[in-house]
Amino acid sequence: GEQVRDILHADDVAGAVVHLLSCGEDLPPVINVARGEGITVRRIAGLAAEQLGAYRLLRFGTIARRPGEADRRVGGVQRIRDLGWEPTLTIEETVRKATDEVSLAGAEPQGEK
Repeated sequence: GEQVRDILHADDVAGAVVHLLSCGEDLPPVINVARGEGITVRRIAGLAAEQLGAYRLLRFGTIARRPGEADRRVGGVQRIRDLGWEPTLTIEETVRKATDEVSLAGAEPQGEK
């Protein structure tokens, strides 16, 4: 769970795409849509588990990391920031909104049967 990842909610991704479409045709050929900020997988899972009341189900270290898995994946966001886009949701709001959507869909947390 110590791997660091850059997460965005789909609403922020969609907002970034809409923003980029409004910028016209003179865009760089590659633009990362990312937060540009890392958070550990452990923290993401902890926030989600807390929201879902499933913290006791977390078992970090019981599954080996995949061979070649990156320790850190955080997007470079200078280009999209220069174009005036920022995510609207914090990391905590991103996780909360995602877990709310899972709950509304009637899905049970893994292992809760």
